[in-house]
Amino acid sequence: MISDSFREALPVAIAGVEAELLIVFDLPDTRVEALMDEVRQFLNLTGGNWPPERITAFIKQAANELGEWPVSLVIPAVRKARQTIYQPARFISWIVEQIEGPTGALRLERERLLELQELAKQPKD
Repeated sequence: MISDSFREALPVAIAGVEAELLIVFDLPDTRVEALMDEVRQFLNLTGGNWPPERITAFIKQAANELGEWPVSLVIPAVRKARQTIYQPARFISWIVEQIEGPTGALRLERERLLELQELAKQPKD
């Protein structure tokens, strides 16, 4: 039997997971710019003497590649990449390797919470 307090807590839990799963493409422009600044900081460490147009292209491509992933995982991974990755060619693949497992776990958690919510809607015996 699902308690009333648990039933009432489910929407809050679902909203929390949904917030963690918010993707970069759904962010306001100012938050996307913050992500691009994080990528720019990575390039400041690894990009060497790249011309400005190559830096801009890399940043835009990184934002596009990472746009479908949860921002709650992407930004910490980008920050960690600055301390871990030394070659820009490895940047995106390394970040995806870091976040695909946790993203899957968050999606599974959302799915289970939604299933519990459906069960909670059933009449009490």
